[in-house]
Amino acid sequence: MTKKISYSLIAIAIIAIVIILTIQQKYKYGFIDKTGKIVVKAKFGYLNPSKYGEGLWGVANGGKYGFINAKGEFVIKPQYDLSTGFIGGVAAVKKGEKWGYIDKTGKEVCPIVYDKVDVLVHSPMCMLQKDKKYGLFNRQTNTFIDLKTDKPIFFEPNKPIAPFVKNGLYGFVNRQGKVLIQPTYDKVTFFYDGLARVEKAGFYGFVNRQGKEVIPAKLKNVYTFSGGLAALKKDSLYGFMDTTGKMVVNPQFTNVAGSFAEGLQAVQKDKLYGLMDTTGKVVIDYQFDKVEDFYKGIGLVKKGGYWGAIDKTGKLLMPAQYDKLKVLTTQLLSFEKDKKTGLIDIKGKEILNTPQAYRFALLQPEILVVTLNDKHGIMDTHGKMITPPQFDKAPQKVGNVYFAPQGERYAILDSMGKKISDTIYSTHQDEAKEGLIYVEKLGKYGFVDTQGRLVIDCQYNLAYPFSEGLAVVKKGDKYGYIDKNGKVVIPIKYAQAFSFQDGIAIFRHEYWGW
Repeated sequence: MTKKISYSLIAIAIIAIVIILTIQQKYKYGFIDKTGKIVVKAKFGYLNPSKYGEGLWGVANGGKYGFINAKGEFVIKPQYDLSTGFIGGVAAVKKGEKWGYIDKTGKEVCPIVYDKVDVLVHSPMCMLQKDKKYGLFNRQTNTFIDLKTDKPIFFEPNKPIAPFVKNGLYGFVNRQGKVLIQPTYDKVTFFYDGLARVEKAGFYGFVNRQGKEVIPAKLKNVYTFSGGLAALKKDSLYGFMDTTGKMVVNPQFTNVAGSFAEGLQAVQKDKLYGLMDTTGKVVIDYQFDKVEDFYKGIGLVKKGGYWGAIDKTGKLLMPAQYDKLKVLTTQLLSFEKDKKTGLIDIKGKEILNTPQAYRFALLQPEILVVTLNDKHGIMDTHGKMITPPQFDKAPQKVGNVYFAPQGERYAILDSMGKKISDTIYSTHQDEAKEGLIYVEKLGKYGFVDTQGRLVIDCQYNLAYPFSEGLAVVKKGDKYGYIDKNGKVVIPIKYAQAFSFQDGIAIFRHEYWGW
């Protein structure tokens, strides 16, 4: 009995292998051009469109990955267990359990010895991990930063140096892999005004972007820089120093709040706040219980338990009589007062005052999202309701229109927030491609333009974004291509098809047959 079961299992396994091999034989990919002409016959086991990059396609044959050109010729023979597309001249590849990078000739520019690497990286700096330690590979210069750090190293965009941590201590390294400051600090911050605060044994100092410690780590209770100054506490009072470490505003404040915003910093004396400019001069006298950072030229100030607003000269824009205030634009604020909400301009004129518990947010210069009971609508900045609150989330802009979700479907709003379609679409493209956006209605796909007009009827089982003037569409179980007028320009006959890139597209003729 046991032997019969064993033989049966072996027979099932053999049948499964035969089926898989048969499927693999049928499952072949090639290239077509924009006329539908086959430029590379369907002969590859797998062509991955996401592995396209810089003129080469990742292809799998016999369970291994390599790269071909647009003629279907192998540039890099199949030899890898996994691969990414080329970005910046390099691709990540995997052999066994290890990763590395190759160039477009197949040369290993970073040895295949790492446990993890960045596989979808658009930064020149690629993360490497080996034995739970980290380094970097610069794909522009093919150089290593093999520091064996405790955590990944992240360079800010266009910044020449970055902090790293090794054995629990922080240092700084440049993009060429040169350690500018050895790991000696307990903590570091990001750069503000060109300086990063560093901590060592409970004391603080600052380093510049060249990695030089310009202010020695001998300070206590110092803030990061803002507006060219850093708040420093001495003997229970705050003063300010400049970027050389020189005290330019003597300690005299009992507290500081926020940071320099639009050239002003909130400082406190005798429990009241005033505002200081970057020269250290208090230009708006101490009179407020609380001050928010200036935004769009408006400062929110609290006095006697209520909020008001001032301009940068200290001129009162609206008296402190509101429970809440929010700056929306340079000319407009929202308020809450006596269980009412509304809009008010900077001259103090109430534009809207309603018992409805609205919340307001700016969507675009003349348009607001208004929220009531977790439903979202659209109002203009003059207080006119354009579309009452009814949507589950704030509308998402795509092209020149907005898609607003309601239940499992979307309505389309025009650029001013007016509803131009019923809530009929169950999905949509996240961004317009070549002036068109795919939409789905009752299980069928079509396209609207950036004004929300339906230009290609919802008739396809599936659609992809336009690329190089053509879009992949599916009818039944076959794929083809349409132009922007909705005309089928490459017949809907393929078992699978992908978007055009550089004038060619991947197709598959045979179907799985299941």
